[in-house]
Amino acid sequence: MQAKNYFCKNCLVWMVLFLLFTSGLSAQDYYKNYPLNVTIANNAGTNRLEVSTYDSILQSIVTFNTPWTNYNIVITGNNNGKLTFTYWNAASVRTGTLEVIIYDMILHQFFLDHFVVGLVQSESNIVCGPIWVEMMFEFDGGGWYGHPYTYLRYNMFLHKWVSIGQALDLERFTSVPSLYNLPQLGNFDRLLDEDDYSFISYDPIADIWQNKYSDNVTSYLEEDNFYGTNDLGYLGLQTYDPTSHKLEQFKRENLEMELHDGVYISHDIDSTFKHFFTIYDIESHQWISDSIFTSSFTMLKVKNRVLTFVSDSLGVKRVYSMVYNPILPAWIKDSVIVSGNVTNLHVTNGTVTWNDAGGFHTRGYDHSLGWGNYATS
Repeated sequence: MQAKNYFCKNCLVWMVLFLLFTSGLSAQDYYKNYPLNVTIANNAGTNRLEVSTYDSILQSIVTFNTPWTNYNIVITGNNNGKLTFTYWNAASVRTGTLEVIIYDMILHQFFLDHFVVGLVQSESNIVCGPIWVEMMFEFDGGGWYGHPYTYLRYNMFLHKWVSIGQALDLERFTSVPSLYNLPQLGNFDRLLDEDDYSFISYDPIADIWQNKYSDNVTSYLEEDNFYGTNDLGYLGLQTYDPTSHKLEQFKRENLEMELHDGVYISHDIDSTFKHFFTIYDIESHQWISDSIFTSSFTMLKVKNRVLTFVSDSLGVKRVYSMVYNPILPAWIKDSVIVSGNVTNLHVTNGTVTWNDAGGFHTRGYDHSLGWGNYATS
């Protein structure tokens, strides 16, 4: 039994390390911080925070106390394993720093840091999301409200807090107050400011920021995928490669773009007959694109990097199937002429199925055999 417990503990340690290292490879954090229990203790007119958490690797409760202070302590957030608080002096005026605490599950210790944010003159709200601590201020500009903000996060790989914000003039504007309606940020590394059209990404392994600014034509797809102007002024795809530690750009102009399950699908703005299918291959560090020319492009289905759609060009109706083969690397296309109306077009476990006037049809892909009338293994 002792050997079994020893094995499980080490498995858990390696699992945490694996998640942290692979988070750098995918530019995401796939772990959750330990939840923090906190109380404000008083002693002869002084105050301090007493924080604890249960460390499942050490299998014990770990504690941490802030220094005793004559200031009052106000807890501004305690979610997703992040604790934020501010100090107030005897005149009930906030000091200009935000205090942040997190438990580092790798080093098995708490980390406290201080950020000068100038809270004295501004109304503010702090939200602790899964990855980021977002802090927004609000000022009345006379008919409109400005919201400069700062983002904080803990780098579990390098064991430090990092921040970005006011120095870059990151700011939002609204016609109504919105200070107390901040949503929690999602589980991604890319920060988005829709008003300033800025693309901000932090690489926790390289410890660098990527900051891109563009015009109103910019659109943001999902995760670390960005469509807009690049440094040379082109319109094109940009996605962050965590191995090269930079945004890799696919320089093709004049596209209207959507992202489906990791596949970019677009058409030319001036010629909607041109349809493009693009993917970034993380292993070869290159964009791989293919295209078709068709006057009718309908019933698109995308799942697990397999896509299918119906094309009706010059009176010939086909069901197209496409799969990205990362071994080649290349897109592998397949088309089957159909009769009558196509219904129930689906992608299930990499297999394309549909019904038409000829009955039920199946098309699957095998690396050795290619596309055929069988299910994908």
